[in-house]
Amino acid sequence: ETAIDTANSLDVERALIGKKPGDEVTIRFERGGRRHAVKVTLASSLDGMSPAELAWRQLGMQLEPASRDQVIEAGSHLRGGLLVTAVDPGSPADRAGVRPGDILIGLHQWEIVSLDNVAYVLRHREVATFYPLRFYLVRDGQTHRGYLESGK
Repeated sequence: ETAIDTANSLDVERALIGKKPGDEVTIRFERGGRRHAVKVTLASSLDGMSPAELAWRQLGMQLEPASRDQVIEAGSHLRGGLLVTAVDPGSPADRAGVRPGDILIGLHQWEIVSLDNVAYVLRHREVATFYPLRFYLVRDGQTHRGYLESGK
């Protein structure tokens, strides 16, 4: 457990560098001439988000399961994929050249056949080490790969 003495919000930000979701931290502060201490457990800002919302917020891609016909058209060897239905301007997906109509089939080292697969990658405890995040997609029957930078 870490104890943080705070004079301002910058002290809190500095003290939290290197901390992970699940770490316990005691924050000590003064208010109205009285000293207070609060113990908190750090949570991820990504906790509680649906896999679709997570993909949109983190990558800038709106995804939905590709139909069987779309998957077969993309490549008979594929077990599935996610259809990109929208790309947020300025997002990592936009900067990487992802376009609506693409079929996402891989992230990092994992095959992507469902939104839960995307959430697994983005919530992985080592996700920070994955960036730039390699992706694989199919466009016009051709497999393409690229890299997504972190952050929108």
